[in-house]
Amino acid sequence: IDVFSTLKEGLIAGGEDCDGMTIAFATLLGHLGFTTVARVIATKEDPKNWAHIFPLVGVPKDDPKKWIALDTSVVGATPGWVYPHIAKYEDYDLTHP
Repeated sequence: IDVFSTLKEGLIAGGEDCDGMTIAFATLLGHLGFTTVARVIATKEDPKNWAHIFPLVGVPKDDPKKWIALDTSVVGATPGWVYPHIAKYEDYDLTHP
């Protein structure tokens, strides 16, 4: 069972895992007017199990043409970095109304 925290709960706890960081970034970017999606991946090492999630932000803000991965839960990942061994993925729109 996985528990999903709100941004406030994650900040109070002092840290989060990949789903908490996705919620945090999507919340903050959404409030700034950006379109965000959550990408859930299964790896080639274990293609039957969804193993990781990270946010993507659409740019430009008003009419996204490009999606930039913001995977802050992987040490050394920089904006645009994507896990290299993805077997499959699903994207979920996190756009705030």
